[in-house]
Amino acid sequence: SPNLSFTLPIKLPAMGGGLNVWELSYEGFMQERARGLVERAEQLCNVKSRIRHPYALGHLLMHSGHALHQIAPVIATYPGDERICLQGHGIRCASGWKLYW
Repeated sequence: SPNLSFTLPIKLPAMGGGLNVWELSYEGFMQERARGLVERAEQLCNVKSRIRHPYALGHLLMHSGHALHQIAPVIATYPGDERICLQGHGIRCASGWKLYW
């Protein structure tokens, strides 16, 4: 059944924020691990494609939640900077979407 993860930025640092997503699923990592090529997912971060998805205040960023992902680092921080986001997850069931955060 389809899953989703979502983030709603409410307040962002002056330099913005975002989400890094790699083209690497859990299954893909486990296949590489079974072949003895890696032991940790971090080892694949430098060889797999990464996409940075910038956050925009008041706009949902949605993804499946199944690819390797992380909070994108900010270039610089300033006094008073805050990063406040609502994050939630959902799964599609026979009766519709079940969402939680």
